[in-house]
Amino acid sequence: MRYLFSLVIVTGFLTAGTPGEVKKEETSLFSTAGRGTAIVRSRADFSGKQPTDTLYYYNSIDYNAIGLTNGGTYEAAIRLTPTELGSYGNWKLIKVRFYHHEGSHNGQVKIYDQGTTSEPGSIITTEPYSASTAGWIEITLSNPVIIDNSRDLWVSVEITHAAGEYPISVDQGPAVSGKGDFVYAGGWGELANYGLNYNWNIEAIVQLPGEEGDPLPPENLSAYSDYTTPTSITISWTDPTTRVDGTPLDSFRIKILRVAETNLSDTTFVDTVRNGIQQYEDTGLTDGTKYTYILQTWTYDDSLSIPVTVSWYAGGDPWPAPPTLTAVNVIDDSTIEIVGVTPTTQRDGTPLDDLAGINVYINGSLHHFYPITDTGITFYDTVTVIPGRVSVYLTALDNEVPQHESEPSQTIEVITNVHSGGPDGYGYTFMDSDYPTGPEFIWYDSGAGEVISLSDDGNTSITLPFAFPFYDSTVTELYLCSNGFLSTASITAYSNQDLPYADIPYLIAFFWDDLNPTLGGQIRYLATQDYAIIHFENIQHFGGTGTYNMQVILYPNGDIVMSYLSMTGTLNSSTIGIQGNGGTNEWYLKYSYNGDPVVVHDNLTIYWKRPERSHDLAVGAFLNLSDLMTIEEITPMATVRNIGQNTETNVDVELLILNGADTIYADTANIASIAPDEVDTLTFVSFTPPGAGFDYQAKLNILLADEDPINNSMSKSFIVYTTLYDFEEHTGDFTADAGTQWEWGIPTYGPSSAHSGQRCWATALAGDYANDADWSLYSPILIATQDAPTFGFFHWYNMEAYTSTAYDGGNVAISINGGPYTLITPRGNYPRSSVVGLGNEPGFSGTSAGWERAIFDLPSVSAGDTFRIRFRFASDGSETRPGWYIDDFVFGDFVSSIAEGGNRPFSISMPTIFKGEISFIVKTDNAQKLEVMLYDVSGRRVAKIFSGQLAPGSHKVSYNNELSRGIYFLRISTEKSSEIRKIMVTK
Repeated sequence: MRYLFSLVIVTGFLTAGTPGEVKKEETSLFSTAGRGTAIVRSRADFSGKQPTDTLYYYNSIDYNAIGLTNGGTYEAAIRLTPTELGSYGNWKLIKVRFYHHEGSHNGQVKIYDQGTTSEPGSIITTEPYSASTAGWIEITLSNPVIIDNSRDLWVSVEITHAAGEYPISVDQGPAVSGKGDFVYAGGWGELANYGLNYNWNIEAIVQLPGEEGDPLPPENLSAYSDYTTPTSITISWTDPTTRVDGTPLDSFRIKILRVAETNLSDTTFVDTVRNGIQQYEDTGLTDGTKYTYILQTWTYDDSLSIPVTVSWYAGGDPWPAPPTLTAVNVIDDSTIEIVGVTPTTQRDGTPLDDLAGINVYINGSLHHFYPITDTGITFYDTVTVIPGRVSVYLTALDNEVPQHESEPSQTIEVITNVHSGGPDGYGYTFMDSDYPTGPEFIWYDSGAGEVISLSDDGNTSITLPFAFPFYDSTVTELYLCSNGFLSTASITAYSNQDLPYADIPYLIAFFWDDLNPTLGGQIRYLATQDYAIIHFENIQHFGGTGTYNMQVILYPNGDIVMSYLSMTGTLNSSTIGIQGNGGTNEWYLKYSYNGDPVVVHDNLTIYWKRPERSHDLAVGAFLNLSDLMTIEEITPMATVRNIGQNTETNVDVELLILNGADTIYADTANIASIAPDEVDTLTFVSFTPPGAGFDYQAKLNILLADEDPINNSMSKSFIVYTTLYDFEEHTGDFTADAGTQWEWGIPTYGPSSAHSGQRCWATALAGDYANDADWSLYSPILIATQDAPTFGFFHWYNMEAYTSTAYDGGNVAISINGGPYTLITPRGNYPRSSVVGLGNEPGFSGTSAGWERAIFDLPSVSAGDTFRIRFRFASDGSETRPGWYIDDFVFGDFVSSIAEGGNRPFSISMPTIFKGEISFIVKTDNAQKLEVMLYDVSGRRVAKIFSGQLAPGSHKVSYNNELSRGIYFLRISTEKSSEIRKIMVTK
C-alpha cells in the first residue's frame, strides 16, 4: 500500500490484508505549496446564531495549500458531529465555501450522511462549481439539506488539478482530530495521520428552518409517561419568540398532531394550545404503545412553522435499561464470579417495576438466566466455564408477555487459563510447559543441521524427511520464511496478522514477526526420520529490537513443538499459532497475537497435539513421479502412514492416472498389515505414458473407511514432454536484450535453488531487480510440426504488488513467422489483470506459491510455422523484490529449436536438401549418448536412424531408405539437449 499523504518521505508500517504488501519506505503522493502568510481567525463556537451561521474548524486562512504530487482528483472534507450540530437541529445547510489557493479548476461539492468515524456514509446531494481565481469560492446548494443534529454531516469539496498545483488551502493547525482534516484519494484518511497537521479552509453555511416570514417552531420538546400513567403522555416545550427573519411573534397557537406506531399511516389531530401554556397532557392512550407527536407554531395570519417531533411510550418504554456489569473475578481455571447491579429504570429513564431477572452471556452466547426481581441490587453469580479467554456481558429481562430484553451491558473479558487450548474445528489442542500437566521443556541439539541463509523477508523451501500430516493435507515440503513461520506457500510477510488469516492457507507460526537474519545469528535445519527441527539461533528483530533463540519441531505423527530457549527484547508483536485451510471451519488455534493474552519467555515449550484417532491412515508421497516425465516406462511408488492408534490389516490402496478426463491407468496394491506410526512403501505395476501432454494427473486413494477420510487421498499433476530446456548444460539458446539483468546460472537469492538441477534463468540470480526495468528474454526460434502446440515452464516469482495495485510484473508474448510480438495468456489467466510497469497489461505479479507451472496453448500456430517466445519483465520507479525465475521450459508436442546451438554438446553440418547423410561433431570431453530420429511433417516418427555412444570428434550417420518427396524433421538429442533440423526430400 502506498502512503497517500505526507509532506516528506515517511517511514512506517501500515497493514493492507495481504502479507508483504506494505512498503517499508515510500515517497508521498501528496505535497504542499509551502507555508505562507495566514490570516488568523477564531474558530467557530457552534452556539447557534440567527438567522444564518457559519460552521468551520480552521483557525487561519490560506496558511498553506495541498495538492496531489502527480496531479489528479481528490476530496477535502470536514465532519460535523452532533457536538457541533446540537444547536442547529432542523436548520438548513444552504451553502458551502472553501478557500481556493491558486489556478482555475472545476469540481463539485458533496454532502454526505453519517457513516463511521473515519469515512462518510451515502451522498445526500452534490453541486458543481467553477473556481477561476484565488480566494473564497461560495457554492449555493440547489437542494438545501435539513440538519439532523443527532447524526454526523460530512461536507466535502472534490477538485481535479494538474501536477505542481495546490488548489485547496489549509490553516496553520493543529488539526481537529476526526473532524477538520479528512481527505479522499482512493480511500478516506486524515491529513494528520500522514504528517500534515492542518484543517481545511472549508465552511458550512446554515440557516434557520422555514421561509423568512414563517414562525420558528417550538423548541426543547419533551414527553413523559411511566407505569403510573399508562394511558396518558405529557408533552412540554418552549414557545418560540420570533419568525425566521427575526421579526417578533405576538399571539399564536401550538398545533399538536399524533401518530401511533401501531398505525403509522393515520395522523390524528389532537388539539391546539395558546402561546404561554407550553404543556399538554394527551389521554386515552394504549399502554406500551409508542406515540409520535408533531408540533407546529400556527400564527393568526395562517403561517405554519416547520414541524418538530417528539416520541414516547404510554406507560414508559417497555424495555428495561441494561444492568451494570461491575466485575468478573477469576476463581480458578474453570470458574468465574460475575458481579453486577440490576437496573432501576426502563430504557427511557422511567422507573422499572417489572424486573424478572438477568440473562448471562458467555463468549457471545446465552449461558443461563439469573432470577432476581429487586432493582438497584448488587448480585453475585458463580459460573463454570471452559478454560481460556472468557467474555461476559449481561442483559435485563422483564416479566411482561411478550418479555422485553434490554441492550447488553458493557463486556468484560478475562482469561482463566492461557496455558492450554483447543480443540479447534479439526481437533488440534495445545499445552505449554507452564501448565500443571503440560510437557517438559523440549530442546534438541541442531549443530549437525544444514545452515540456511535467508535474507530479510526471505524464504526457502525445505524438504521434510517424512510425510507430515497437517490438518487435511500431508506434505513433504514446506516454505520457511525468515519472519518466523512455515507455510505451504512461498510468502514473505513481515507484518504479522491475527488468526484466522485467509491469505496464508496452511501456517505454522512459531514467532511470526518482522525478523531480519542478516543482522546476526544463524538458522539451521536438522532432518531425521524421528523429527525435523528448524532452529532460529539468536536471530534478531528488524531494527535490532529483540534477539530470539527458538526451535520449531515437526514429528511424523503430525505433532508440533515450539520451544523458546532465550527470548529478549520485543516480545509483544508476534503471532504464535497454527492454521489450516485459511482458518475456515475453525481450523486454527492461537497461542498469542501481539502479546495477547501472553508473551513467550525463556525455557518455554508449547506442544501442539494433532487429534488422535483409533483408525487413521494417511497418504504420504509419490516417490518416483516427478513434475516432468518423458515417454518412458516408470514403476509408480507411494507411501502410506498409520497415524492412528491401532494396527490396520488388509488395506487396499488404489492408484489412478488420468489424461484430462480419461482414466488411462488403474492399479491396486494391498497392505497386509501396518502398525501405528509405521510407513509402508507400495509398488504398483509399471506404466508408460501413451504420449506427450500437459494434463496428466495421478490420484492415490486409501480404500479404508477410517475416522479421518480427508487425508486418505492425494493427487499430483505432471507433464509428459518431448522437448525440454532444463538450462543445466547451456542457456538453451535463450537470449536477453542488451543492458538487462536477465541472468543464466545458479540462483543464490529468491528461491535459492532451481526447479530442477542447479541452473535457471532469472531477472537477477543474487539480488533484487532494479527500478524502472523493461527487460525481455527470448527463446530460440522454434518450429512446430503440429497445429496448435502447447508449451509450459516452471517459474518462481516475487514482484511488487498489493491488494489494489500490481506495480511490477512479467508476461509472455509470441512472434509467429517473424511477425510482431503479441501477448499470450496462460491457462487460468494471469494472476493480475493490470500491472503498472507493463503499461497496465496483465501479467504475473505478487508472490508465487513456490515453483509453479505455467501452461500456454498456441492455437494460432500451425505445423511448419516458426515462432519465438518472449518473457518480458518491467518494474516501476520504487521498491524492488527478488524478481522472476524461469526453469524447465518444455513442449509436449514435437517442437524445438532450429538454431545452431553453439553451446550444445554437439553441432550439425548438413544441407537443407537431404542426401541421406548427416554430419555432426561431439564437442564434449567425454563420450555422449546420441540419438537421431526422423519425423514426417505431421510429427509421426518415421525411423530411428541412430542410437548409441559416440566419442568426442566428427561423425557421420547415413540413412538410405526410400523417402517420399516432402518435408521432414531430424531430431538429434542427448540426455540433456536436443536440436531439430527441417529437411526436404526432392527425389
